[in-house]
Amino acid sequence: MKLTLAFGLALLVLAQSNAGAAQSSETRIANLVAMETINIYAPKGISNKDNAHILIEAGLPNTCYEAAFPKFEVDLENLKIYVTAQAYHYVGIFCGSIFRTYTQDIELGILPEGNYDVIDVDAPKGSQRRAVLPIASSEP
Repeated sequence: MKLTLAFGLALLVLAQSNAGAAQSSETRIANLVAMETINIYAPKGISNKDNAHILIEAGLPNTCYEAAFPKFEVDLENLKIYVTAQAYHYVGIFCGSIFRTYTQDIELGILPEGNYDVIDVDAPKGSQRRAVLPIASSEP
């Protein structure tokens, strides 16, 4: 009895996901939305002659979200890096309730020496600064 019920539920979920897939090929509309990061990782040991980068970790609340390339801006004058994690949100399709995390590497290029505050633009006030990226001088 339990096996039959479990099998029936599995078929129902499969049928709905196939219906969503068929529907998605016809009406797959995506909106680009900002997402709050979970963590921002800033590696140590980068010099002003290296290609600087940071890693962001963000979450997708269900299967209607797909990771997009993050938006970022480097403020060299104030030593700040502003980051916005982004995702495509598809509407008009069936969505599975599965929270997924992902990481993305953001290449920042060669930066002058300094300690850069990495700021999540979409984080709540007071928790926007998520990391410090130290850029050392390559001179001995």
